[in-house]
Amino acid sequence: MQIYQTLILIISVFASPITLNERRYFQDQNGAIRIFHGFNVVYKQAPYLPKTEGFDYMESFSEEDCQILSKNGFNVIRLHVSFEGAMPKRGVVDEEYLDKILMIVRMAAKYNIYVILDAHQDLFNRQFCGNGFPDWAIQKTDFPFPKTMQMRFDSKGYPILDDCYQQKFIFFYSTNDIGRNFEMLYSNTNGLADYYGQFWERVAEKHKNEWNVIGYEIMNEPAPGNFQNSMVDYIWPGHANKKYLIPFYQLIHNYIRKVDKEKIIFFESDFLDVLGAGFDQNIGGQEYENKEVFSYHVYCGIEKISSLICNRIHQLMYYLKMRNVNDLKIGGFLTEFGAVGDDQKSKDILDFILDKADSYQQSWTYWQYKGYNDHTTMSTMYEEGLFYEDGSFQQLKLSALKRPYAYQICTDFIETNQYYSETREFFLSFKTKVGCQTKIFIPNEINSSQVFDYKCQNCQLLLIQEQHYEVVGEGNIELYFQL
Repeated sequence: MQIYQTLILIISVFASPITLNERRYFQDQNGAIRIFHGFNVVYKQAPYLPKTEGFDYMESFSEEDCQILSKNGFNVIRLHVSFEGAMPKRGVVDEEYLDKILMIVRMAAKYNIYVILDAHQDLFNRQFCGNGFPDWAIQKTDFPFPKTMQMRFDSKGYPILDDCYQQKFIFFYSTNDIGRNFEMLYSNTNGLADYYGQFWERVAEKHKNEWNVIGYEIMNEPAPGNFQNSMVDYIWPGHANKKYLIPFYQLIHNYIRKVDKEKIIFFESDFLDVLGAGFDQNIGGQEYENKEVFSYHVYCGIEKISSLICNRIHQLMYYLKMRNVNDLKIGGFLTEFGAVGDDQKSKDILDFILDKADSYQQSWTYWQYKGYNDHTTMSTMYEEGLFYEDGSFQQLKLSALKRPYAYQICTDFIETNQYYSETREFFLSFKTKVGCQTKIFIPNEINSSQVFDYKCQNCQLLLIQEQHYEVVGEGNIELYFQL
């Protein structure tokens, strides 16, 4: 283990910050294209942080977890940095909380794991069965009106979670209180959007020099306004994105760019924009096209009913998301998908989505690494993660996620970087350039006959670390193997 950690530390010395090149690929400072495979690490409830010591199947993200990720070929996490954790009092930043986030970022760096900092919210606040915004930032009047359901509250005014679980969390977005609070945020009522911008400004200031922080995701799954006030905002494709989100994102963008003009800003469409109406402009204008990424999620909503129907939906959704990415002329990143169990139907869904991601050369983070006591999920906290309660892997799920890919490619353009789950075949083709290295993760040990029986022009495949290989050679590289 000590030798393994030493190797990781040596690798991390040569790692470098990530930018977007002219083709909107993620690229390091040596000119190599980077592909990211990883997980969400989102602890939504207080203290808004995973445990950082030891291993726990539900709550930890520690050195042991970093070792697990790195050993299995994963190189990125989407880490929750909480607005309610960072600003528990109006206008006052909790530096101790942000220092703990920074500690996790630097711990990940030791294992060459990159980080997207994500301000996660679902249902806005715990008083609405959700999370994301502090109590001082909300106004509560009649939750869960107009829903007629039994809802008990504790001494702090928080709904009892057992009552919240009476229905899928997403349906609470149609309540009056949640919609009204989102409207207040977007209109900057009582300066709420400015406080949110100040929060992001401080996060960016603390992380702008951390090489493994890819960038900042402004908000997870924003709501399309107030359903009780305007059904048009909810139903009309793209309407809420233009009316609410672009002005809001532009405000937060300006706060971040005060202190960090280089790192990438990630932004999402409203959570009901499943058909990909998206945006007709980026948030920072032409100057920042190469420093922005459209963050998108792919869920069909009926994963437990039919994987076949789901995958037809996923195919359409992915096409439409990619069309929006191309129209905006910015990067794209699949920041959420999955939340499935450990069965063959779930594996079929994951295989389809990830094969599709390969075809578009897209990076991804699965939802999520562990359950983290998640009370707002369409799955359950016990089945959506990677581990069972005894700490063992959910093996079918792991076998789908742990797939061959070239994660560092010395080229300006990737012709093919594709694994086909059904046939277990991997294809990699590109034209090399001087000054960088190409590295591949291969889950199983392979021998030369698995590679060179097909084609590998002017190249060699060298084992540099367990399950990690380097392609050595120049010119047109075409590499094939079958697991």
